Amino acid sequence: MVVAIIAIAGWARRTVPAMLLLAVTAVATAQILPEDRLDALARPRFMLFVLEIEPDTMTDQQAFVLYSSLLTAAAASTDAVVMLESPDADVPPLRAAREALARAVNADSILHVIASGGFENLTVEFEAYDLLRGTPVWREVVRPGFRVDFRVLTVGLWEPMETALRDGFERIVERTALTVTAFPGTVVSGLPQGPVAIDNSGRLDTSVPSSSALVLLAALPGHYREVETIFVGIDPMVVAFEQIEQATFGIDVRISSLQFPGIRFWYYAIPGTLFLRGGIMTQYFGIFPIDNSERLFQTGSPLSFLSVDAGVYLTPAERPFRAYGGAGGYLRIIHPSVSEIARDRDAASGALTFTLGGEYAVGRQLRFLIEYEPALIFADDPQRFIDASFVRNRFPDGDVPGIVTLDRNVIDLRNVWLGVRWDF
Repeated sequence: MVVAIIAIAGWARRTVPAMLLLAVTAVATAQILPEDRLDALARPRFMLFVLEIEPDTMTDQQAFVLYSSLLTAAAASTDAVVMLESPDADVPPLRAAREALARAVNADSILHVIASGGFENLTVEFEAYDLLRGTPVWREVVRPGFRVDFRVLTVGLWEPMETALRDGFERIVERTALTVTAFPGTVVSGLPQGPVAIDNSGRLDTSVPSSSALVLLAALPGHYREVETIFVGIDPMVVAFEQIEQATFGIDVRISSLQFPGIRFWYYAIPGTLFLRGGIMTQYFGIFPIDNSERLFQTGSPLSFLSVDAGVYLTPAERPFRAYGGAGGYLRIIHPSVSEIARDRDAASGALTFTLGGEYAVGRQLRFLIEYEPALIFADDPQRFIDASFVRNRFPDGDVPGIVTLDRNVIDLRNVWLGVRWDF
C-alpha cells in the first residue's frame, strides 16, 4: 500500500501540474484575442503627399486650389492615414528619390499625384506606394470630361481616391524583436499573442509592439513563477528567466501548544500546491507552566503521537506569507520503557486531525510556521482518556481547558503548533 501511495504521488507530481497549466493556458488563449490587445497599440500610417503638375497648364491660383482640394480630401478620407506635406516644392522624378524624401519626414507611404491638361481637360493620376511592403497599393485615374472650376473641385470629384485610401491602408502596430529564454515547457504569458510554450530549444523569438510596457509571467511546474516587467523601445530585447526550482522535501521542528516538542517531514507531491507529512510528537518531556513547580521543563507522560496528513496551499508559492489547510490523523503510542512500546488501546487509539496553518518565508528555504490543529479523538471512555493523558498538565480540580467530552469521543481544541521548517 505504501508503494502504491508513493507511485500515485509521483504520478500526480509529474502529471497534474502540467494538466492544470495546459488547461489554464487553453482558457486564457480562448478568452483573449490578439487583435483586441493590439488595437490599442496601433498607430496611423504616415503618408507623404506630393503633387506633380504638367508645366504651363495652370495658373498659380489654380495649382494652389487643386493642391488644397486634393490634400484636404485625402486627409479627411480615413483616420488610418495621416497626410504629410512635402518640405520640397519640387517633386523628385525618380521613385527612389521620392522614397528618400518620404523617409526624411518619417513617412512610411507616398501618395503621388500627377495632374495634366489644366482645368480645360483635367486628368489626375494617383498612385499610393507602401514603403513598408515595397510595392504600389493602388492606382486610380480621375477624368471629369468637362471643364472644371473651383466650385467643382469641392463636390466629390476625388471620391475614387478617398475610397482607395480607406480600403488600402489600415492602422499598424510597429514591432520590436523580443527573445525570451527559459526552460523547455515554460508557459510565458503577457505577450500580445497570448500564452506561448517554450519548445525544446529553450528560446522564443517573437516581436512585440514598440513603445509599450509588458508584464511577462513564466510558469513551469515545479518551479517558482517569475514576473518580468519590460518597457519596449525600438532596439531588440532579450528576457532571460532564472526559474528557481521549488523544494521537494522539508523538515520542521515544532512545539505543540507551547508545551510538547515534535518533528515532521514534508514531501511536496505537487511542489507549491500539495504536500504529504509524517511526524512524531511526544509528551514524555515538555514545559509544564501550571504545575506550581520550580522546574519549568519536566518529564511528562510516556506517550507519543505518530501523525500523517495531507494538505494544500491556498495562496501562491511566490508570496512571503502562505496559508494552507489539511486533514489527517495520528496514532497514540505508549512507551513506559524502552522495551515496552505499543499502540495505546486503553485510553484512546488515535484521532482525526484538521489543520489550518500559515507560514512566513524569510528565504527560499527557511520558513516560520503556525498551525491550529483541532482533533476528534477516538476514546470509548472520555474520563479515562483524560486521566491517562493529562497526568501533570491540568488544573488541580481536574479540568483541562479546550477539551470537550462526548459519549465515545473527545474533541481537543487546544492544539496550536509553532515551528520552523527547512526546505530542500
